[in-house]
Amino acid sequence: MKLTLLVTTAMAQQKMTVLLTTTTMMMMLLMASSFDEAAADGTSSSPGLEVHITPQGLQYALKVGRQLLEKRVKDLSVAPISGSTGLAVGKVIYVISGLAVVDMKVPAARASMLPRVGVQLQFGRVYARVRGDWIATHKIASDRGSFELTVSGMELSTSVSVSRGADGRPSLHSVSCSVHLDDTDIRFFGNGSWLYNLVNNFIEMFINSRMEGEICPHLKAFVDNDVNAAISTLEVTVPVLGSSLTLDLSLLRDPDIQSNGVHLYLKGDASGEPGDAGRVPVPAVSGAMVTVALSESLINSLAASLFRAGVLSYNVTESATRDNGSIPLTAQSVAYYLPEMLHGLVGPLSRALPAAPLALLLHATAAPRLSVSALGVSASASVRGSLLALPPSAAPLALVSLDLEGTLQHSSHAVLLSSLKGLLTERLAAGVEVPGVGRVKLANVDVTAAENFIVMSTSVEVDIG
Repeated sequence: MKLTLLVTTAMAQQKMTVLLTTTTMMMMLLMASSFDEAAADGTSSSPGLEVHITPQGLQYALKVGRQLLEKRVKDLSVAPISGSTGLAVGKVIYVISGLAVVDMKVPAARASMLPRVGVQLQFGRVYARVRGDWIATHKIASDRGSFELTVSGMELSTSVSVSRGADGRPSLHSVSCSVHLDDTDIRFFGNGSWLYNLVNNFIEMFINSRMEGEICPHLKAFVDNDVNAAISTLEVTVPVLGSSLTLDLSLLRDPDIQSNGVHLYLKGDASGEPGDAGRVPVPAVSGAMVTVALSESLINSLAASLFRAGVLSYNVTESATRDNGSIPLTAQSVAYYLPEMLHGLVGPLSRALPAAPLALLLHATAAPRLSVSALGVSASASVRGSLLALPPSAAPLALVSLDLEGTLQHSSHAVLLSSLKGLLTERLAAGVEVPGVGRVKLANVDVTAAENFIVMSTSVEVDIG
């Protein structure tokens, strides 16, 4: 028995709401849960995706960075320092080694925007305690010992420019740095020999004179080399649903840095043929740390690409329903899974195949389309559903083939956005583990619609462990 129907009634459209909601939420989740990202050619000028990092977001990132610094600084290794100096008793060769930061506190930190340049970071009242070993050698004697250096009241300010690198990744460069040491205290430990007394005075003068001059060059090298090297290892493509399809999220242009935050313009293309996404203006969202705007063009491009890739399908089988604790899909329970208009088929099926397991196969017959405006969201989709019997010792038997076409109009857009918000909140609550940082979670997720784009705003929570 095979039944083919074209359903356009209000009831069928309501049934389609689930499919439309799921399709659009899938697009949103691609943005929200995967930022492992693919190089851009930089030729398109219309971003499909815009990310706005607010001042609140930047301050929180600085807070997390400060906590990471205080925790991880103890793992730093400093190369030994060696040299020689001429004293009244002759030449003395020295080696300072085993330098380790045993404690650090950064009680005050502030980040501010440098419009059209980058970000300025200021650290105040920094306290650090460093231990190390020293060895001194004279032609007639040698000595060794240890020392402990305490620095308090250090003020450090550095400015970092942010631009688009040639590969579409962010590129950071240190443009200025200043440091002031308010107070240093050095305590030496040794056997009290005459060489020890000479050397500890020299080492104290050496450290006091060199420290301020060494911090900024090391910080500049860290930003220009180490940070950019870490950024260069990041992928800039997002794989889409396990298919060969990838989403290009490389930067289209330099980040737009203004007093109200950092705006990142991402290519946001899955087809390789960028459409006209137009300007994606991210509205201000009070209290949000990060705001993500997805253009209507990007969502429809993803939907079309997923449709061409054959990804938009979903199968329900008797074994799957049994495994996940749902009602097993059999001829006797099939009414639970079918629209009400098809319940008349249940009686004949139950009598003809009382215990036969069934399978419900769903797949899109056309690419879903989403239209977003200030009035709300409209979405349309076409789906074919097939119901098969799976006799234990026979080939699958096609029972019903059902074509559904549905449209979700502006009047129902609140249902779609509410469903998106709920699914995003659930999906993102567990967070994602970021190497070297900890578990990053998105909280207080909100989803709204505006002209030609959907906006997701969120706050960020980081557990550095």
